[in-house]
Amino acid sequence: MKFLTALLLLSSFAHAETLVIAVEDYPPHTSSHNPEHRRLQSPITSIFESLGYEVQYEYTSWARALKGVKSGKFDLTYPWFENKSRRNEFILSEPLMTQKVVFFHRSDSDFDWETRNDLKQYTLGAVVDYTARDVLIDMGLTPFTGNTDRYIFQLLYKGRIDAYPATVETGLMRIDQVLPPTQAQAITYHNKPLFEQDMYILFTKDKFKDSALPEQFNRLWREYLTSKEQQY
Repeated sequence: MKFLTALLLLSSFAHAETLVIAVEDYPPHTSSHNPEHRRLQSPITSIFESLGYEVQYEYTSWARALKGVKSGKFDLTYPWFENKSRRNEFILSEPLMTQKVVFFHRSDSDFDWETRNDLKQYTLGAVVDYTARDVLIDMGLTPFTGNTDRYIFQLLYKGRIDAYPATVETGLMRIDQVLPPTQAQAITYHNKPLFEQDMYILFTKDKFKDSALPEQFNRLWREYLTSKEQQY
C-alpha cells in the first residue's frame, strides 16, 4: 500500500500522455465494474500513472484486445501467457504472475485424465486466442472453439462439452458470474494442471520497440513485488 501511495504522489507531478489498455473482465485481476477484482489492474495502473501517463481502459473481448494491440489500435493488454508468436509480435513485460490451468467439468461426470490419450475420448471446449486452445491443438486434440468463456461454460453446464481448461481462480469466479447459482454448483474442476505458466503485459511493437517504457514498467513492477513480499 505504501508503494502505491508513493506512486500516486509521483504521478501528480507528471505530464500525462494517454495509454490505451485493452482488457476483458478477468477476475480477480481485471474488472470493468468491481474494484475488488483489480488485483493486477490497480497496481499496474498506478505504475503507468507514476511514469507520466493517463491510463484509459478499453473493455473488450480478449480476441479484439490482442488484435487491437497487434495493429496499434491499443497500446497494451494484459495478462497473457507467452507463446512463440506473441514473443515475436509484441514486446513482453517481465512476468506479472504465475497461473495454473486445469479442466473444469460437471461434478456428475466421470471426467478424468493423466495423459494426452485420455483426453481423446472427451469433447473439449476452448476460447479463440486463449493459450489453452493452442496447447490442446499442439497435443493433437481438436477442441470445440467459442468466442467467449460465457458461451463455453454454458455449453459445459448443458453437457454439450465434457471439459474446458481455465485458470483455477478466474474459472471459479467466472462460473459464478456467468451461470445462475444452481448451475454454478454443478461445475467443478480436475486437480491435474494442463499447464502452469507466467503471464505478461503485451506492448504494441510499433510504438514501444524503441521506448524506455517497458523497462521502466519492469523496474517498478519488481519494486512493487518486493514491497508486497515485505508485508508478509
